[in-house]
Amino acid sequence: MQQFGASLVWKGQRAEVNGLGVSGSAEISEGLVELTIKLGMLARAAGLDEERLKSSISRRLAAALSEEQDAQSG
Repeated sequence: MQQFGASLVWKGQRAEVNGLGVSGSAEISEGLVELTIKLGMLARAAGLDEERLKSSISRRLAAALSEEQDAQSG
């Protein structure tokens, strides 16, 4: 996150995302991860591609959840 100038601050099961041209939140509950990211005009002007970001987040989240599931079953 820092490499993109954004920060993630956790408070319990919820995190706030803030940075130049980006904001949002992440919330974790039993069996559910809800992620909301809002891209500002500055982020888009800097070349941030919304679809690439969605794809990257999906891949990383799937990998993290898979690792967690493997750890719990093994």
